Amino acid sequence: MMFASVFAKELNDYYALRKASQSQKGLAADCTDLGGFDRYLAESGLSEKVFTEEALAAWINSLTCKRSTLSSKIARIRGFIKYLNAIGITAFLPELPRAARDFEPYIYTDNEVDTIIAEADNTPMSYITPGSRIHYSEAMLIRVLYGCGLRLGEALALQMKDVDFEGGILTLLHTKGNVERIVPMHPTLNEILHRYCMAMGLIGDPDAYVFPSMTNDYAITKDCAQGRFERILKRVAIEKKGKKPHERGPCLHCFRNVFILKSIMQAEKSGVSINVHSTYLPTYLGHKSMLNTDRYIRFRNTHFPETLMAFEEFTDGIFPEVCDE
Repeated sequence: MMFASVFAKELNDYYALRKASQSQKGLAADCTDLGGFDRYLAESGLSEKVFTEEALAAWINSLTCKRSTLSSKIARIRGFIKYLNAIGITAFLPELPRAARDFEPYIYTDNEVDTIIAEADNTPMSYITPGSRIHYSEAMLIRVLYGCGLRLGEALALQMKDVDFEGGILTLLHTKGNVERIVPMHPTLNEILHRYCMAMGLIGDPDAYVFPSMTNDYAITKDCAQGRFERILKRVAIEKKGKKPHERGPCLHCFRNVFILKSIMQAEKSGVSINVHSTYLPTYLGHKSMLNTDRYIRFRNTHFPETLMAFEEFTDGIFPEVCDE
């Protein structure tokens, strides 16, 4: 690879070292980022092998990319700067910025939720594989995600021994961070889930998965659940067309976002102070702290402005400014 800046020799030597240990994918990323860095140095007219904090700041400010990409670029240039320092050329080492999630979640409206559930309950025969019951599982899965705010993986890992119909609770053993937690269900959801399990023949088998595959030996996979859900979205014309840059787009996980907002709205209507409600919401969701929950729901949407305003008033001054997710 040819470099043209004042650091051309050092870049060539560093690239040769990287070439001996990098994968093809990593080497391609090196070519892109080191090459771009070299072009910037050449165009900026740098004539001495001195690399200051101001020069680094100017290069970083010249980049136009989302923050996660920026973090990757800086990480690669940090590697080169460490190499310069190791061979006796003093250069400023920039801090690595924390990568942020840039996506915006899709928030289903009440009408969209009703439409999705109705479509799931009435799957056309042409979409049903003979002998399969997965369409029943998909309809129930949507209700559990929407009614309990679970992560998709947490719901699919549920077995009958994790369901207490008498107490109306779910015990989640396979969670993010491996922190076991108990999630209560609304009585209506509890009743629907019980009828579903009876119809599926799951009652009495503690090791049976609540959302089984065709063979009943294992649960539906995430890809299968999401694939079937995307077909539902297509049938009801809730598609990803017109999606903003970094917006997640409608998916099963988005029911968790809706659950969080609905939970806060219900607490407000019930007269529960948001600062009281916020003490147990992170625990219910499986978040390590309120900061995680705060980051989870700060996004640009206009469906629930009053709820977001109330939440932001409570968190103002408590948490540092966060990027949209």
